[in-house]
Amino acid sequence: MKRNSAFTLIELLVVIAIIAILAALLLPALAAAKERAIRAVCQNNERQLYLSVDMYSIDNNGKLPVLTPGSGASWAWDIPWPVTTAMLASGCEKKTFYCPSTAPKFTDNLNFQNQDSLWNFGTNIGRAFNIVGYSFAFSGNPANASKLAVTNQNTIIGAENHPNPVWPFTPYRDQVSTRVLIADVMLSTGASLPATPGDNFGSVGGGFSVNGRQYPHLSAHLQDGLPAGGNYAYKDGHVQWQKFSASSATAKQNPTQVRTGGNTPYFWW
Repeated sequence: MKRNSAFTLIELLVVIAIIAILAALLLPALAAAKERAIRAVCQNNERQLYLSVDMYSIDNNGKLPVLTPGSGASWAWDIPWPVTTAMLASGCEKKTFYCPSTAPKFTDNLNFQNQDSLWNFGTNIGRAFNIVGYSFAFSGNPANASKLAVTNQNTIIGAENHPNPVWPFTPYRDQVSTRVLIADVMLSTGASLPATPGDNFGSVGGGFSVNGRQYPHLSAHLQDGLPAGGNYAYKDGHVQWQKFSASSATAKQNPTQVRTGGNTPYFWW
């Protein structure tokens, strides 16, 4: 008798069930591997940016760039174009200035390739700055509430004194191994403690639009409405990942803090 070699319905269902189980086991691992790859690219970006900033400081007697009031820069990621020009000349590429975790919403076209991109936004409105994808803790006029609070600004790449807003208000000296110079962008319209998705880390309005369509900004490495964490480049040159933790007003219990003035958007690290 001729044997029928086709699958029976039960056998087919068993195979499908096994494939579904394997997929359920593998997909989280694949997603985790993808996130690790994104974090690695981001970490390398910040390392390259730090090297460019370091070269800038060497050419300027150890001084870091300044967010000059006349440039029109106001947010923590607005960098005067003479500074970005110098950093590009030292080996950075425009793509290096943007964290890959904001894709697919923000593509290379929206970040820097198109004329109507974040990179060109400042010059398009007659200002002398570029919008980049990382926060730079440079010094500058803090009159605009979106700028970094003066306690978080840096003027040199080495150790320096900073004002202390806490009694007895004695200035403190930073440690280059723990002083943040470049940070992943984590921004929100609210600043509650503990931080919640209700603070809106994923759709922060601004002036950026293309062909009449608004593109609200979002934080890097978002996960369930909150940043999972961020990469930080420190004054001594090392870059490391730090988990987002904003649960208390006490600094020791709240390593992730608001670093800007008392108005939106709030920038955290």
